[in-house]
Amino acid sequence: MSEYGFDPKFILTSLVTIYASFVDYPGFIEYVVKDQRAFKLDNFDKVFDLKDRNKIHINYSYYSNFSKFYELAKQAYEDFKEKCVFYFFKI
Repeated sequence: MSEYGFDPKFILTSLVTIYASFVDYPGFIEYVVKDQRAFKLDNFDKVFDLKDRNKIHINYSYYSNFSKFYELAKQAYEDFKEKCVFYFFKI
């Protein structure tokens, strides 16, 4: 893959950095959660697993903010699911 300039670890750590940078923006978190084509809590769990197994390196402050982002995203996802169910059965 390197012959094509594709570096999955770099892409993943870049996404972690982006999410960590937007931890204080609830609107961004809400948009991420609402994108059901791409948002999966399991993907966040995989990042934590890779970090725990030392497969990727993430700066501590970014990792800390990413963890906060994850917790906020989990809560926003629960709220989103609740609203969807309410809206669906509102009729």
